[in-house]
Amino acid sequence: MIASGFAEILNFRKKLNSIGKKLILDFVPNHMSADSVLIDGNPDLFLKKESAKQSPDHNFYSHKNGNTYAHGRDPFFDGWTDTIQWDFSTPGTVQKHKEILRALCAICDGVRCDMAMLPEEDVFFRTHGMRALPYWVPLIKDIKSVSPDFLFIAEVYWGMEFELQKKGFDYTYDKELYDRLKTKNPEGISGHLKANLSFQEHSLRFIENHDEDRAFHTFGPNSIFYFSLLCFLPGMVLFHDAQPEGAGIKLPVQLGRRLHETVQKNIKEFYLRAFSQMQKRKKKKLILERSNLSAYGNYDLSNVISFLLSDVEMSSDASSEMNFQTDSFELLIFNPYPQYITGCFRFSEKILTKMETSGIVVVYFHDIPSNETYKRELFSLKKDGLFIQLAPGQAHWFSLKKG
Repeated sequence: MIASGFAEILNFRKKLNSIGKKLILDFVPNHMSADSVLIDGNPDLFLKKESAKQSPDHNFYSHKNGNTYAHGRDPFFDGWTDTIQWDFSTPGTVQKHKEILRALCAICDGVRCDMAMLPEEDVFFRTHGMRALPYWVPLIKDIKSVSPDFLFIAEVYWGMEFELQKKGFDYTYDKELYDRLKTKNPEGISGHLKANLSFQEHSLRFIENHDEDRAFHTFGPNSIFYFSLLCFLPGMVLFHDAQPEGAGIKLPVQLGRRLHETVQKNIKEFYLRAFSQMQKRKKKKLILERSNLSAYGNYDLSNVISFLLSDVEMSSDASSEMNFQTDSFELLIFNPYPQYITGCFRFSEKILTKMETSGIVVVYFHDIPSNETYKRELFSLKKDGLFIQLAPGQAHWFSLKKG
């Protein structure tokens, strides 16, 4: 049965599902608003002052029900003064959260779990001096038992991403990659993307979210190239409200209004091209990674990131037929270095042979970031490769079309 207050959300979900989209709602497991009716109905499921061992007096709230509760918080900051902390040391809390999530299963396709590491036993102990009961494993197991496709996405930091993946999360925030992109660390970026493929497939990548500065503020015009990189990585890509318009002013989540910003036409047009290109993908798979790049001159290209995606069946028989349709291949080359790079990208002999046996003479390289198209003869690609020159933090994202 759907609660009356959820009816509009359910209708919105149906509209999204009808166009192939899912609705993900925010779930905050750690705390509730200080004036929530859930506190009135469940007074013993929230952390009382006499139970918390490691919080100074200003981290508590005197509730109208006569109890003094701890504010929601993490181990490194004082409490959020408009919140009250759930008590994860009592079994009733997990049961109540199961009830809440079972109700959400009826109106959405998944939840983004705010600060998902805070209910963890060791984190809760460091924060409040209390030993929490197991939380995510029984909770996720219960919800998946009734709704197997329901998605759990964790906002998680402090190196706990893999731990939460093992506990059942479908995706975890990849703050580590964001930080390495932000500090422009070539070795760190390249090294992070060599992580176990399973970990990467369950990672959520971003260059902006509600806690970080705007992508355009952080990366400037190069933000479109950083987003291009994300579009080739295993896992999920997150983009934030107004990011595709090139917004530069970060807004506090509590603010109900925003300053007017002029839409940056070139940024918006890039995102439209990027989204259009990604919607065309069906069965494209990574068939080449970090190879086939050689430098012109004394350049270190070992940390340049290259990906080739294809929906073409690459059999071991080089002479077999290849159905090279429009957008069969996408190629990304990203320069993480603080200096220009110049080099050559060479397609494998297998790919070149398949192009040739398909009757291809000319290949057009449409660059999604710049919207430029480059024409290359197949014999030139076989003989000389594809010339590449990229400024720091820039990328080519080519969609290949046959001539």
